[in-house]
Amino acid sequence: MTALFGAFAGKNRQHLTYTVQVFASPDGAGSVVRIDRGNTGAMAGAIGVARARKAFTEWQGRIGAALPH
Repeated sequence: MTALFGAFAGKNRQHLTYTVQVFASPDGAGSVVRIDRGNTGAMAGAIGVARARKAFTEWQGRIGAALPH
């Protein structure tokens, strides 16, 4: 849908991928979680890129809040 209709596909139909990696911290005192975007949302144009950034920031915050500090 995103490839055909761009931003008109709607934010709920935009295909976004994320990569989550979990590994031991360098000092061995805990774990490190790395979240990366798999795509930029550019198929949906400038609106899609903005949506992808916003969605990534929201998920990053949710995951960060759910993990112990």
